Amino acid sequence: MNFENERFNELINSYKELTERGLYTSAKWVAEQLSNIPQNQIHTESLTLNNKQEINPENINPNYLLARSLFDLKEYRRASFLLKNQTGNKSRFLQLYSLFLAGEKRKEEEIYETGKMMSQHDVVNRELAEIKNILDPLFNEDKLDGFELFLFGVVLKNLKLKKQALKSLIRSVSYFPLNWSCWLEICDLCDDIETVNSLEFSKDIKQHWIFPFFNSHIHMELNKYDKAFQICKELETKYGENEHLKIEIAKGRYLSGDFEESQKILEEIRQKDPFRIDNMDILSNILFVNQEKAELSHLAHSVMEIDKFRPETCIIIGNYYGLRCEHEKAIIYFKRALELDVNYTSGWILMGHEFIELKNFPNAIQAYRMAIDLNPKDYRAWYGLGHVYEILQLPMYALYYFNQTVKLRPFDSRMWCAMGNCHEMMNETQNAIKCYQRAERNTDPQNIISLRHLAKLFENLTQLENAAYYHKKTLIRLDELNLNDPDKIDSMSFLANYYKERHELEKAEEMCNKILEDSNLEQKGKEEAQALLREIMSIRAQTPINFSNERMTISPSPSTKFDP
Repeated sequence: MNFENERFNELINSYKELTERGLYTSAKWVAEQLSNIPQNQIHTESLTLNNKQEINPENINPNYLLARSLFDLKEYRRASFLLKNQTGNKSRFLQLYSLFLAGEKRKEEEIYETGKMMSQHDVVNRELAEIKNILDPLFNEDKLDGFELFLFGVVLKNLKLKKQALKSLIRSVSYFPLNWSCWLEICDLCDDIETVNSLEFSKDIKQHWIFPFFNSHIHMELNKYDKAFQICKELETKYGENEHLKIEIAKGRYLSGDFEESQKILEEIRQKDPFRIDNMDILSNILFVNQEKAELSHLAHSVMEIDKFRPETCIIIGNYYGLRCEHEKAIIYFKRALELDVNYTSGWILMGHEFIELKNFPNAIQAYRMAIDLNPKDYRAWYGLGHVYEILQLPMYALYYFNQTVKLRPFDSRMWCAMGNCHEMMNETQNAIKCYQRAERNTDPQNIISLRHLAKLFENLTQLENAAYYHKKTLIRLDELNLNDPDKIDSMSFLANYYKERHELEKAEEMCNKILEDSNLEQKGKEEAQALLREIMSIRAQTPINFSNERMTISPSPSTKFDP
């Protein structure tokens, strides 16, 4: 059997196992992988589907069948009760998983009843302790299958027992590799690349075809975009067209600031699958940043017609109202998204942005803190908090949060510029210069801010050569980007005066003429340039002509005699 047939066979059997246990997110991921395998590469006569389930007593147990139906109808407590005294791993998993989801459902209801959306971590799932007490001894005796290990890991994660949770989840994927939700839980527990490298996966799981998919996702989560893109490219070469990989790349391009490429990928996906809502909130974020009102309006109306009660739909509509500066309406929709999925990190971040627009800083701070609690690896929440404290003129607090962003994104010039600005507010000029220089070394072609700040800081320190160097770089960068920036008058005026003081009159005159010829510059700057030109002409008029290097043929030598 060839590799694709083996993979197809594994995916089919895994899909059955996952759906029978109500793990629909993982089942959906498996089904998407199946749909990406070209049918002409599958030889159905060589497929060996797992038929053991047909003779498994649990599959024909009336209580189990009824519980499965109740589970699908979201009657979790009743499903759990029916399976309480049943034996077998499948029944035990469904019983405890139903109990866990019943606890999660009650937790969400409590949050809305008590109005604790902004402090939801005070509300807990009351079933966690009971589930842990049942699974703990079985875990120690190694009597749990891959699915029960997954559930045990999720429970331990919710109880803030990170090391034990990782141990259970890693053991789970070694028993059942195609539970994508389990891989995502492992990603959530890895705060840095050192933690990832310390994970003790078995040799077999590292050689499994799913492992590179996990590897690309975790590098994307940890902002290691170059490595993630490299892995995705290798996977695309091996597996061809793959929607999961395209979405991963689109997310990475968006988070790394390449909005154009991300938008292109997402629009291609939407064209192929016009009723898809998953991940289209990212497209709406890009349209919002690019101020594309018509396109965002079309997207919002489209997803509204498909399913108005999806969190992504509410985010897209919220972005639409945010772009129209209707910030109160935008917040209503972001809140609605969070009511549908209280763990939606982007919803909290976007709501924080809107609260800033309304100058409601306490609520903005709370929203960003919620996002950080949910996903401390998302730099946007840290940056948002820093920005709030920067606006409040509290640079010491802002500096702490911006410092977290540069740890997550050390090659993002915007983060270093934000830190530099805080140091400037604190009159720590040398530290500010170091931050702006670090921003400049990141070689972001769009980065003008760091150059301007460096030029001004060196001006204030009267280190004029350094100031001139950065003013020149600013003008070169503006020319490269073909930007008509009226603020470039500052750099041009400084250089004109700098050259005049150094008696480089031709360069000073050339800079003045450039100011006068540029129609985008203010009249005041042009008047100053004209005054400087007159000053240069005056200096030239007062400068005596130096004939020392010229040959004087008409002047007589002392020995020459004249006839009267």
